[in-house]
Amino acid sequence: MKKRVLSLLTAAMMSGTCFFVGAEQICAAEYPSFTLRLNQHTGNAEFMEDETDKKVVFTATCLKYSGSDVELVDAKTNEVVAKMLDDGNFDVSGDDLENDRTWSAVLSFENAAVGSYSYYARLTDADGTVSTTKTFSVVIYDAVSDADAERMAEIAQKVGVLSSDTAFQNADQETRKQMADALFDQLIAEGYVKENSVNYDAEKHWYAYQCEGVGGFSDVTCYLDIAVKDPDQVSTGIATATSAFTYVNHGDSIEITGFDNSISDVVIPSEIEGLPVTAISVGAFYLSAITSIEIPNTVTSIGEMAFLGCTSLKSVKLSTGVAKIDKNAFGSCSALQEIQVAKDNPNFSSLNGVLYSKKQDTLIIYPAAKTDAAYIIPSGVTSVAMYAFSENPYLETLTIPNSLIKVGDSAFYNCKNLRAVSYNGTEEEWNQITIGLLNEKLTGATIQYQERIIGDVNADGAFTISDVVLLQKWLLSVPDTQLADWKAADFNGDQTLNVFDLCQMRYNLLKQEEDSKR
Repeated sequence: MKKRVLSLLTAAMMSGTCFFVGAEQICAAEYPSFTLRLNQHTGNAEFMEDETDKKVVFTATCLKYSGSDVELVDAKTNEVVAKMLDDGNFDVSGDDLENDRTWSAVLSFENAAVGSYSYYARLTDADGTVSTTKTFSVVIYDAVSDADAERMAEIAQKVGVLSSDTAFQNADQETRKQMADALFDQLIAEGYVKENSVNYDAEKHWYAYQCEGVGGFSDVTCYLDIAVKDPDQVSTGIATATSAFTYVNHGDSIEITGFDNSISDVVIPSEIEGLPVTAISVGAFYLSAITSIEIPNTVTSIGEMAFLGCTSLKSVKLSTGVAKIDKNAFGSCSALQEIQVAKDNPNFSSLNGVLYSKKQDTLIIYPAAKTDAAYIIPSGVTSVAMYAFSENPYLETLTIPNSLIKVGDSAFYNCKNLRAVSYNGTEEEWNQITIGLLNEKLTGATIQYQERIIGDVNADGAFTISDVVLLQKWLLSVPDTQLADWKAADFNGDQTLNVFDLCQMRYNLLKQEEDSKR
């Protein structure tokens, strides 16, 4: 069975005993370059015009339906756009199990124009009885420029300041509304939010608003949740009540697909309905107002954008089971200060709150609210992951080891105060690093190169006995031993350090000392 990322939202059928999983059911494993923005308030799938592989899997399930006539219908024209199949042919129809009473179809929006496209599923029984699902939409927006994206980040930061403010968090519902009203008055006056676009839902206690001057996002509705959470629902040290989550039961495991925002400090339960919770789906906590999240040992994967836009989230705890974290899982978490990882997790590690791979050769997430003005990427790091440093406003200077080979797309996006980079290598070596798109804040910084001193593996500016001792410890795998410049010890130029390099290093040091006495 091929892996699929299940829905963020399920909607009841209008008739019969069926239910429908809408356009938000994404097969990210099949379409790796696919990017989705899922609006949890409307249930719409949202794309930007310039994105590629805009494929959406539509799935309908009806356990008591005995027929096979299931169609995907254009809600505007009522014309059938695809036959939905229960054939187990995932590559063709998006269905991964045959005869499981689930019918799927895949549509591509790659060449679709900007606009909204609405669909529903229609099931016809042998006796002519017709069941239809609710209508939902796939929305394609205008492409967004870098300036637009920076503008959106500014707006998100301003809104995030309110939700993370201590006085706001301790206030009653009426006081929160007064504070939010004052914020929107200010945002309108400053030209960030469209006048007359702010609407307040008194039942759900959230604001809907539209942003001003951001091109492709100008018609997108954004949300601010100001609801006071019931303190009786908050659990400390034990799993949060399962009623706070929406989820999918796979028969042998549970996948978290949504959250009701009723709790701020969240501990995901290790079991629901007696089954292990093994996955957090795409966008499951999108725009939630949570302040902390603890993930149990049973969870092995965290989906793309799972916590995107959680602007109050300050800390994340990963237990031993997490093996996969998809891209931008913690994107735009402007209050995030640290990510903690269980020491016996075999896939990830944490160094002063920064998330790394277990071997610490990949820097995965540098928290957006980590306030250090300077940071030194450890020697031995070969790659910086996509979105790793994005939207951190505090970082000013960065030291990069010459072990670095690749920087992912948007790794330094909107690091607006990054101005200086110290690179432990030559300009020629710097130019050999593969640097992805939207990293202008890195490439535009003042870069200071370091001319290599042969033998100077600790990069202190001199070749001494300390370097010989350090290399020897490194070759013996002494814990916590790192070489600041490993290439300085590669005497035979074979891109590998071994005992032959150590012998050559000792010889060169003795010769250096003899020459200095002459």
